[in-house]
Amino acid sequence: MGNKAVFKQQYLGRDEKENCHVYFIPTTFTLVNHYSNYEKAEELTFDYNAGEKSLTAPEGTSMFVCAGKVLTPNNKLAAYDNPVLTKFTEKPATPAAPIIRSATPDETGWGGSLEYIIKAEDVDGNYISQEKLYYCVYFDEDSEPYTFVDADGNQMTEIPCNYVNGTSFFYVNGTHYIVSLMKTFNRVGIAEIYKGGGETHMSETTWYEVTADGLKAVETSDNVKSVTYYTLSGMQVSKPANGLFIQVTTFADGKQKSIKIAR
Repeated sequence: MGNKAVFKQQYLGRDEKENCHVYFIPTTFTLVNHYSNYEKAEELTFDYNAGEKSLTAPEGTSMFVCAGKVLTPNNKLAAYDNPVLTKFTEKPATPAAPIIRSATPDETGWGGSLEYIIKAEDVDGNYISQEKLYYCVYFDEDSEPYTFVDADGNQMTEIPCNYVNGTSFFYVNGTHYIVSLMKTFNRVGIAEIYKGGGETHMSETTWYEVTADGLKAVETSDNVKSVTYYTLSGMQVSKPANGLFIQVTTFADGKQKSIKIAR
């Protein structure tokens, strides 16, 4: 309709990773205690810019991606607040560093675990193709990435971003998990690898050091560039309120450290 594009609730398809049927629901949102509070809307209207070939939604609206037809916080798969849609052109890029939420070494013989978020964006916050995105895992002082074995017996050092196998690699609500990890360690690092645009670029490695209570040891530095906070679902917040959060400290040399904090 002219320079407008209108979207109503619609079925998007089946999500193999989440094992559910996915719907797009147009919503409005308001910030309450640094959290987005969503309400269903009849439609979402974008302004179309023919010159830039972009679609821009009004402030305070969101594209809510939901597991099922009903809008509830528990059904949320993703929410794109104040969305701007542009044509994606694959090009070389350096991926953003991942977030490590927790790490538990194998101390009982039953296996340890990792919990982490792989960001499908570059260091400037631009989207990058998940089909060209991989990551690798390092333990302790190892200079080479750890070698995993998939269900067919194939060795993996570069793990595809969307890889799950239903036994040890899982993906739930935006977070990756490795369970039954038969390895002891004092620290673990994860780096992303992007192979888009005909080039290969690696992110800074995010390190997580394990203490007796399973949380990361706090380290101080005079060269802190920025400190950002994320909810356990990976959503960035300006200031943590009540609950558990991931604090990501970025240093002047580009390295990042993650700790779990409680407020």
